[in-house]
Amino acid sequence: MVDLNELENLKLFAKRNYDAFVVQFPQKLAKKEEKFFKNFKKINGGSIKKLLNLYTFMDELYEFVRRFTPYNNAHF
Repeated sequence: MVDLNELENLKLFAKRNYDAFVVQFPQKLAKKEEKFFKNFKKINGGSIKKLLNLYTFMDELYEFVRRFTPYNNAHF
């Protein structure tokens, strides 16, 4: 059975992390994300090159995002 207090704590934790994420998200990274998706279809070199570009961008994005995950905060 689910502990309702724990569920509420998890909701509060998620809300606090989301609010902090939104405030702290770097403008530079937001612009890079927007540019990435505009240019993704234009990448020449086939699927492998597209995947490499995607993974490179996602590594940078996740480097920032991971600070706001339960795993990083040792919540679970």
